[in-house]
Amino acid sequence: MKNQFTLAILLAVMFSLVSCQQNTEKTTSAEPEVPAAPPTQVTTGQVMESLPISQLEAIYTTCDFADFIFYEPSFSMSQDEPASIQQVLGLIAAQPATLDPACKPRGRVFFQVKGEDKLVADIYLGDQCNYFVFIENDKPAFANLMIPQGVQYFNNSIQQVLQMQQEAQQGH
Repeated sequence: MKNQFTLAILLAVMFSLVSCQQNTEKTTSAEPEVPAAPPTQVTTGQVMESLPISQLEAIYTTCDFADFIFYEPSFSMSQDEPASIQQVLGLIAAQPATLDPACKPRGRVFFQVKGEDKLVADIYLGDQCNYFVFIENDKPAFANLMIPQGVQYFNNSIQQVLQMQQEAQQGH
C-alpha cells in the first residue's frame, strides 16, 4: 500500500513538472487487467490515414477522463483534469504514421466522455515506432505520429515506474 502511495505521489510530481497546469494524477503499479491489443496486420511501410482533425477536436473539448494501461512494465495511470488530458492529446502529431510490423504496442489509452470510451489508441514507443494507432470496432483505423515531446513524456513515465519498482524490490 505504501509503495502504491509513493508511486502515485512520484508520478503526480513528474506530471506536474511536465505540464504548465496543475494536474491530478492517479497511478497504480499493480498488475492492471490488460485487454489484449488487437493484432495489427500491416505490411512494411504501410501508411494509415491520419485521425480526422474533427474527431480529435471533439475529444479535446469533451474528454473528461483518460486511462492509460502499459504492458512492459505493467502499470496504469489515469487523468481527470481537462488540462492534463488536453496536454496528452497535444502529443498526437497531425502527420499519419508509417507502421512497422516489427513494432509492438507498449500500452493503450482510453479517452472517455462521461464514462464511455470515445477514442482508443495503442501507444507505440521504440526506435522507429513512435506513434498512436487508433482503434475502431476492434480494428486499427487511423495512425498518427507522436511528437518528440510525447516520446519524452511516455519514456519518462515508464522510467519513473521502473525506478520505483526497483526501489520497492530493494526495500526502500
